[in-house]
Amino acid sequence: MDSNHVLIGNDRLPFDILSYLFQLYLDQETILYPLETLLLVCKAWNEAAVTFRSLWGSYKIVTDEGDDEDLKKFWLRRLPVRLRRSGLNTPLHIDFETKPNYRYPAYRSPTTDIGTNIGRLFDILAGEKGHLCARWKSLRIVIGATFGQANIHSPHHFVFLANPMPSLVSLHLVGLQVRSHATFFRDLPSIESIAIHECQLPNLPDMSHARRILLDEIQLCREGVKDRFINAPNVQDLCLSDNEGRTYKLPQKFPALRTLSLLSWPQIPVEAVILLPALSRKQHSTDIRAPSGM
Repeated sequence: MDSNHVLIGNDRLPFDILSYLFQLYLDQETILYPLETLLLVCKAWNEAAVTFRSLWGSYKIVTDEGDDEDLKKFWLRRLPVRLRRSGLNTPLHIDFETKPNYRYPAYRSPTTDIGTNIGRLFDILAGEKGHLCARWKSLRIVIGATFGQANIHSPHHFVFLANPMPSLVSLHLVGLQVRSHATFFRDLPSIESIAIHECQLPNLPDMSHARRILLDEIQLCREGVKDRFINAPNVQDLCLSDNEGRTYKLPQKFPALRTLSLLSWPQIPVEAVILLPALSRKQHSTDIRAPSGM
């Protein structure tokens, strides 16, 4: 097959256009119309899609808080195949979201722990002994909650967060409630963007390489001052928000900081004068808004 064109009837479609169409389909994938549907269009599309490694390295998994067996089986069956098609070195982009299931009345919780499904899916995405985590480039986990963010998730379902992620560029967490003595996100040498909302975690992630940081309503299992130290010498945009009076310890220098947002604070949580030579915008208010780019 010509590497630049794919035959469709009597016409030739440039591969860059075909890859664009594939990406559009991926962005709108549903269980009824999964990515594998592309393989059924024709032989040429089948061959092009199978060899398009990055197409199989993006996973947008949306489930609910109940016993959605069809959805669970869908991903448990397809994830191993998609990982094989992605090859050995393709970066992996993971977007996992649970949405509230209003079929369950307020007085009855779902019979399946959210973490059980997360654990089974991420066991596959992390690979044996977590070796696939080295290929993760973006990770977004959003845990919606019908009953608020009060439920504590079993820590053994989130052990994958303790694996090395040397290629991770973007980290976005919402609603994780994990009490654990393990250390999560220990070394993130490639990280650029960190956004964490309404989570309970063992520790803050490694922020030493991040350029954009948003920390909103975070409770740590270890609440010492040193555990809330913002060690981020390269940060350019920093947003801290907390309604509970928890504070962060900041270094005396943020040489690259351009935007500082301190939201919902009764007072600025700074113990010493901070040198901000590059600061162009500072926001201190009670209105929780993320700065642009977060």
